[in-house]
Amino acid sequence: MKRSLSDANANFAYYAVIIGSNERAVGAVVLRDLDEHSQETLGCDEAVMRIVKNCKRTR
Repeated sequence: MKRSLSDANANFAYYAVIIGSNERAVGAVVLRDLDEHSQETLGCDEAVMRIVKNCKRTR
């Protein structure tokens, strides 16, 4: 399941990815830099901070 967190931002797209793991769901956030064509997976807390920083930087 993917949910776009920022469709309006032309430089960055953020997707929340839910990964099922045995009896519990593990949440991960993938930050995709469309300019660099790269992506990385972070823990939820770190990813939220990165999203906030990126949103402030790109405004």
